[in-house]
Amino acid sequence: MSAQGFTVFFNLIASSLCPIAIFILKTSENYMHIGDKYGFYLRILPSYSLSNALLFAGSGAQIAKVRQELREQGKILPSSDDGSYFSQYYYSEEKWSIANLKGDFYAMIAHGIIGIFFILLFEGLLCQSCWLRQFARLGKPCIKKQRPRRRKEDGDTSTAAEEIDSDVDREEERVKKAGPGKLQLKVDQFRKVYQLGPCK
Repeated sequence: MSAQGFTVFFNLIASSLCPIAIFILKTSENYMHIGDKYGFYLRILPSYSLSNALLFAGSGAQIAKVRQELREQGKILPSSDDGSYFSQYYYSEEKWSIANLKGDFYAMIAHGIIGIFFILLFEGLLCQSCWLRQFARLGKPCIKKQRPRRRKEDGDTSTAAEEIDSDVDREEERVKKAGPGKLQLKVDQFRKVYQLGPCK
């Protein structure tokens, strides 16, 4: 199975089968605590959060009705408290609660933020030069190019002028003195430019 096929199949299960299965468990007398618990943790899947919100918006009243009937019959609902911190958010009869629509919306917002972050991260790793150019346009916070060195003449006190190494000096003199036919390729006044800073 290709990566695209697996992604489609996975999202199909997360957006259709999982919400329906959780809904059935939540309306079952013996398994509603399982539906409450795993319905909360399945919000880690973006497709589930969206589909579950749509399903609950249309049929959330049915879950509350079933549980109200069980309460009137004197039946004790299975406890959703497993000792974990999130157990208090497993179920609520309020439509806009963390256990229901509000929790799904929060989950979708978190998925959007985290997803955008990882997209920017991976794209940045694949195209580092592109990101560096964009950061440079925002004020050049981390890119600095070394200016070409200028020969320091006698008595020159300019901070832009630098001493030239002796081997470089000799090579420059040799190239200047070489006639037109003695060198197959002649590059005059060539300077290297170095990229400095934390984004090197």
